[in-house]
Amino acid sequence: MYPASTPIEPIFSFVYVSASSHLLSDAELDDILTASRRNNIQVGITGMLLYYEGAFIQVLEGEETAVRKVFARVSQDKRHCRIIKLLEGDVPERGFPDWSMGYHQIKRADMTQREGFNELTDVDEFVDYFQDKPQKSLVLLKSFLSTSQR
Repeated sequence: MYPASTPIEPIFSFVYVSASSHLLSDAELDDILTASRRNNIQVGITGMLLYYEGAFIQVLEGEETAVRKVFARVSQDKRHCRIIKLLEGDVPERGFPDWSMGYHQIKRADMTQREGFNELTDVDEFVDYFQDKPQKSLVLLKSFLSTSQR
């Protein structure tokens, strides 16, 4: 007789978009990434953060309670405003399993090379686009997997 298998914890995925309260310097972005990576490793969260001309888009993956705690902390961060939840729910597997927090700072040239995203030229257009088309957020996030910093 085989032993009962251990149930696999579901992976909770949460995606949001936000505007930054001001254009962030490279040093400020580095501080965010350093803290995020350190904290995420401790609670088993993976994900990806993109920053584009004053807008963030991020996916967080892990145990639901841990993901919600991280998002609550992000929601209180004064560097974010106009935070919009795009997608949330259980997924069969992590989309960013090797990344405590992958990161890419998107340049306009990056957007012009991505069909469907090439007309997003400012923060408001970026945030509004994903609010109207939340599924496209994962398409954009995954498009930077091969070129991002771990």
